[in-house]
Amino acid sequence: MNSRLQVKIRAGDSFRRYSFDEPPSWKSFLDHLNTHLYSDPSVLVPFRVEYKDDEDDLVTIDSEEEWQEMLKYKKSNLVTLIIKELPPLSQELQIRQEEIKQQEELKRQEELKRQEEFKRHEEIKRHEEIKRQEEIKRQEELKQQEEIKRKQELKKLEKDKEEEKFLQYMEKLKIMEKEISEIEEKNQKVRFSPKPVSSHNQNYYIKLYAPNLQTLYEAGFQDIQRNLYLLFTFNGDIDTVIDKLQYQYHH
Repeated sequence: MNSRLQVKIRAGDSFRRYSFDEPPSWKSFLDHLNTHLYSDPSVLVPFRVEYKDDEDDLVTIDSEEEWQEMLKYKKSNLVTLIIKELPPLSQELQIRQEEIKQQEELKRQEELKRQEEFKRHEEIKRHEEIKRQEEIKRQEELKQQEEIKRKQELKKLEKDKEEEKFLQYMEKLKIMEKEISEIEEKNQKVRFSPKPVSSHNQNYYIKLYAPNLQTLYEAGFQDIQRNLYLLFTFNGDIDTVIDKLQYQYHH
């Protein structure tokens, strides 16, 4: 069914015709009339809308309900309406209209003020967010600096530990050298059994195998005479000496 509505307007001696894809509401129709019938839509001209019913009586339309009633019982898609301009508004009504206009202007200004206030709050929020992001960035940089400092301190501690370990090793080496010296002095008086070399060459071999004797000492083999004998026997081959010492230890 075609819902297109055609309206023929008679205003005084002139006729106008408008088409609507769908029947408009009463308010939309009045806005359409104000826009198209008068040269200055901002000036509201009072008028009355009428139509003839089936009994040929003029019926006034003044509300949405009356407008819908007319549309409901129209016989075709063409509706003829009569526009009658009313006498000018009384001074009281003009004042009332002016008050309404002022109120609308106040509402418009309040809306503008509200929008500006909203914009100001949004700008404040934006600045606060920027400040918050900068603070987060600053905190991250502080964390990174603290982490770098912590790693440097750990590195320094490790270095100090290594130095301490080295000093302990050197101290232990000095003790071993002292012990070896004491053994050399003792070996000048005590005969080796079995005797690896003559007592005349014994100090020579102790000095010759001093690094190997130190290694064996650190490995837990602290019998200097046995170590020296084995080193002499296997021509300083420390791996073979360690194997022999381990074998003797386990058997």
